Amino acid sequence: MNEPSRPRARRRVRDVESRHVALVGMMAVGKTTVGRIVAAEIGRPFVDMDQIIVEEQGMTVSQMFATHGEPWFRRVEADTLERVLAATEPQVVSLGGGAVTTERCRELLSAHAFVVWLRANPATVLSRLGDPSSRPLLAHDPEGAVRALDAARRDLYASVAHLALSVDRRTPRWVASSIVRRLGSMVAP
Repeated sequence: MNEPSRPRARRRVRDVESRHVALVGMMAVGKTTVGRIVAAEIGRPFVDMDQIIVEEQGMTVSQMFATHGEPWFRRVEADTLERVLAATEPQVVSLGGGAVTTERCRELLSAHAFVVWLRANPATVLSRLGDPSSRPLLAHDPEGAVRALDAARRDLYASVAHLALSVDRRTPRWVASSIVRRLGSMVAP
């Protein structure tokens, strides 16, 4: 049995206290839940990228994929991320699972955020999904799709992450506390 990994710094980051904290990872790993807790604990606003896009576009992510296609959605996502990261007040930002698939999003994250990758085994993701019909990329074969997405995105998440945390068998509170501790150790004198 694999033990959950301890928090590890992936790359050094300068001026972490003035950077946004961005949470990336597969769907259903807890980015929104953990992000809200981290934001409350460090006194920053919380931003859910998918929620902003849904509100601005007036349709669900599934509807956007069906109506306009994934490439269109990824362009909207990158434009929205650029606007969010342009804010002068540092925020905690939860990104959609596929945001890292576009080079522009990866560049924006690298330039403006302390990036935390919430990692999960495909089995954990599948157990947390609930109804996969609301997930446009899981349509006909949720298990196969989750495994394929994990394989395709793992290196992309790693490429932008300053910190990688396993969420397998961990509560959102534990994960958030680990992030807050790591941030505190980076800004402590």
